[in-house]
Amino acid sequence: SRGFFATIRRWIAQALFVFALLVAMHAGHLYMAQPEQPIGDTAQSALSDAISMVFSATVLLKDAGATVCQMTARSSISATDLERCTAMMDGMEIRDCVASLVTSAKAPSGIDHLGALSKDYINLGLSGLGSSL
Repeated sequence: SRGFFATIRRWIAQALFVFALLVAMHAGHLYMAQPEQPIGDTAQSALSDAISMVFSATVLLKDAGATVCQMTARSSISATDLERCTAMMDGMEIRDCVASLVTSAKAPSGIDHLGALSKDYINLGLSGLGSSL
């Protein structure tokens, strides 16, 4: 079967196989470093390291997801303010009004540069607007 879920199932099975192979290689490395240690302790240590690594990766992915959500969940610009800007007759006034709305929209902490970037983008996007009015 070549469906979406079959592909996901194959990827998960392959990832688990690679994970088990890496844990076995880690256990072999630990055993080579300390051959006097019992194999059971070495295997337990390798498994403990693997569980610790999975927990750390989970926390890292959760934090990365939270960061992406914070970056995309900026407060929005109200339709009333945007309509007020578009009702202006002069292209420069429109550009300045929209740029001030974008920079006044609250950005999440740590990404204050996004407002300046958005203002530059709007200035580029509206640069020909004055001549078309």
